Order: sequence, then C-alpha cells, then structure tokens
Amino acid sequence: MINMKTIISKENMERETFVFYRSYFDAIELLSKKNRLLAYEAIAKYALTQEEIQDLPPQVAIILKMAKPNIDATIRNYKIGRASCRERV
Repeated sequence: MINMKTIISKENMERETFVFYRSYFDAIELLSKKNRLLAYEAIAKYALTQEEIQDLPPQVAIILKMAKPNIDATIRNYKIGRASCRERV
C-alpha cells in the first residue's frame, strides 16, 4: 500500500518537465513584457524545483498563486505514480 504522507513529505526532487496550460499563457499575455518574463520564470522555477522567487510584483505573484494548485497536484500525482511503479517491481 502507498503511504501518501511519505510520498508528499519526501525531499523535493528536481523535475525535467512540467505541464504548461493555455490558461497560464493567456493570463501572462496580459502583463507587461518585463512582468511576462518574471511570470514565465516564476512558474518554471516552481514547477521544476518547487522553489518560489521572492518579492515578485503583485501581478506576477497572482499568476503564480493561481498556477500553484495545478502544479502541486501534478507533482503529487507524479510522485504517487512513481511510488506505485516501485511497488510493482
């Protein structure tokens, strides 16, 4: 049986890929060029390393805050999937 607490509490591992939704793109397109770059960087950094960039402009922080639940769910599902594969071996 998979122990969810163990999977979720394990040290964060860096990932090689992440899902980037059209809704992220559409929201980011409404930002200034400077803030667009920050938003792309903030989402990519969080999705790949689970690290947040500090002191983001409010508009960028809102975009990241809206993307985080999807990113977190994807990471959680990825970890659960990896754990269940290890159990089958």
